[in-house]
Amino acid sequence: MPIDSGPTQLLPFSQHFDNGYVAYRHPEFVQVFREMMVQLPLEKGDGLFFNPALFHAAGENRTKDFKRSANLLQVSACWGKPMEAVDRRKIMELIWPVLRGGVSEELGEKRVKALLKAVADGYSFPTNLDTDPPPAGGVSLLS
Repeated sequence: MPIDSGPTQLLPFSQHFDNGYVAYRHPEFVQVFREMMVQLPLEKGDGLFFNPALFHAAGENRTKDFKRSANLLQVSACWGKPMEAVDRRKIMELIWPVLRGGVSEELGEKRVKALLKAVADGYSFPTNLDTDPPPAGGVSLLS
């Protein structure tokens, strides 16, 4: 995949961004992504490994006659569950009644924050790609 064929766009060090992947919805962030993202040309047999929290997007194929093809393998940590197996909405619905009343003495503020972070940060992309796939034309931060 030469650069003109649109290999994956990556924003170095963005996995450290505290607010997570939902920043792609903010126009000012899209501009930062456009200006600072990098792409690597890939040869047959190359592999690209990165933290899924790293901001990334499909590159645009600007060629007329080059068909790109890549295998995507997403691997969870050995102690984790695949993102497709976790129903975060259901988890939030179950914990919300407990948290709605505010921070209780029993739980304490630190535990409540840890619980919310664990549920919300389970995966940086805010959707289940099996049940909510991107449109047929693809998805990009640049669209």
